[in-house]
Amino acid sequence: MTEQQFIAKVEDLTNEVVKLIEDRAKKILLSGAIDLPAWENNYALPKCFISAMGGEIKSQFSPRTEDLKREVENIELFL
Repeated sequence: MTEQQFIAKVEDLTNEVVKLIEDRAKKILLSGAIDLPAWENNYALPKCFISAMGGEIKSQFSPRTEDLKREVENIELFL
């Protein structure tokens, strides 16, 4: 894989993640799980939502094989 191919694939996956986050934000609002008027108009609630989405994203993209799990651990060391 070339650097350009890697970046293009990361961009493709980033677009998928953005759509997933936006869809889940709409879903959570429709569910009534969040009492929006109880929150100040700042970034506290959106940050809570994004934090919760982190687990969902990790679950959807986590590799299943041990060698790829080790690669994830290696990459995390450099983030």
